[in-house]
Amino acid sequence: VVQLESFLSPPVFSNIFAIGQRSAPTSCGLTRAAGIIYWCARFRQLVKENKLPAFKTMGLVPVCNQGYEMCFGTCRIPGEVEDHIKSRPTTKHITIFCNGHYYTADLETEDGSLVTAREWLKRLQQIRKASAEADERGVGAFTGQERSRWAQQYKELHERPINAETMDTIETGQWHVVLNDARPKNYEEISHGCMLGTGTNLYSDKLLCFVLYANGETGTHVEHSPLDATIWARLWEYIMQHETYTAAGELPPEESTRDISPARLLKWDLEGFQDGLAAAKAYTARLIGDVDLKVVRSPFGKRVMKALKVSPDGFVQMCIQLGFYRVHQRVCLTYESASTRMFYHGRTDTIRPVSDESVAFCKGVDDESVPRSQVQHDLKEAIRIQTTRKVDAVCGLAVDRHMLGLYLTSMEMGMKPPEIFMDKAWSLPYELSTSQTPTKLASFYVDEKCAVGGGFGPVVKQGYGFSYIFVGEDDVYFFVSSMKSAANTDSGRLVQAVSEAMLSVRDTLAY
Repeated sequence: VVQLESFLSPPVFSNIFAIGQRSAPTSCGLTRAAGIIYWCARFRQLVKENKLPAFKTMGLVPVCNQGYEMCFGTCRIPGEVEDHIKSRPTTKHITIFCNGHYYTADLETEDGSLVTAREWLKRLQQIRKASAEADERGVGAFTGQERSRWAQQYKELHERPINAETMDTIETGQWHVVLNDARPKNYEEISHGCMLGTGTNLYSDKLLCFVLYANGETGTHVEHSPLDATIWARLWEYIMQHETYTAAGELPPEESTRDISPARLLKWDLEGFQDGLAAAKAYTARLIGDVDLKVVRSPFGKRVMKALKVSPDGFVQMCIQLGFYRVHQRVCLTYESASTRMFYHGRTDTIRPVSDESVAFCKGVDDESVPRSQVQHDLKEAIRIQTTRKVDAVCGLAVDRHMLGLYLTSMEMGMKPPEIFMDKAWSLPYELSTSQTPTKLASFYVDEKCAVGGGFGPVVKQGYGFSYIFVGEDDVYFFVSSMKSAANTDSGRLVQAVSEAMLSVRDTLAY
């Protein structure tokens, strides 16, 4: 509800993204695209046939699978007051963006069998050849704007039959694929393209979008309002773990010699929308230029943290607290997400990592007058409290969603909100929005094929988005975002401070 009522630009302030493995298994973007489309279709088949096993927390408690139904055929539709979700999970087509053009193609043949990876490669090669001449109009820029402006333009576009048909095809497609001609050289460049695109190549309202680069690098862009990271992360991990290429980076041989129908070009009627498109492209360009995104590998991984007999998640959360304190000389309201999928239709609740003990640790660790034994005690207690709150949140015993329900109920009933909501604490912004990207969700898993992670933007313009992922026993990757126009934030300073804080936290625990 909250996300659908937000009028901020989704790519930065709502949506989430991820990138692929540490090294791409092929250097050909079209080959990688064909493999990803095929394995995503295989995952969708498991969901459709109700054959996807329920993931079990700690290998014991099954979690709700309902969210997977929203992965496919889903799109956010802009509204003048509030957006809504359009979901058509039974359609059989996807859409592809290439050089400014939009195409659609079916996932299945007439006999109901899946189009194979090599058949998809042939289709994508045809698309690439057909779209050699670019369409510079940049319709996707509309979706990156503030929602009120896009809602009015959406209504005007939809009044024309050609546009209505094309928009419905994109919105009801199982997912969207973006073929990007760029050749990113590092994780930050890959991440930037997946989070923000070029300003025109993403269709930001589409729930599931795969971004494929010319050099085989890849990632996803996900509209966040209908589902949460644990759902989408399992799909992404399934694809990463299953996609297969030869040593030469080619798709495995196939026996099929079927004649598959080519993709169909989608058309737009944009006469009279030139000024709106120019304004949209200018807006998204400014927004892209304003995002400060950093991706950094940590000094060590959870092997060290476990040897110190503390929760790896709690360890990293205290490093984030200490890093923020060293940069800003204060603490702030911090959000950490917890999955509540042990409950039917469960989504998330809030872990609050900040405690009296975490504040005492941040203030004391660099104060030589505070005994090291006291600093260690405060740190251990802070981690213990964070871990307890995390368990409580997962088990439905956190407070934030219950309080939100109370507040929304009072509003719907026309009541004056309970007095507790007048307290200053309820109006404080989450300057730090944090989340651990889940891993080891697939039925089988190898570290070498694990995605490097992903992230999201700050939830407020004066804050940070801070995501992290544990890859194997020895690596943690940090994805940190903020706005360059904000006077008080600096993603580079913060992630450097958090990396240095890891050494301080390690040494304090080992004291």
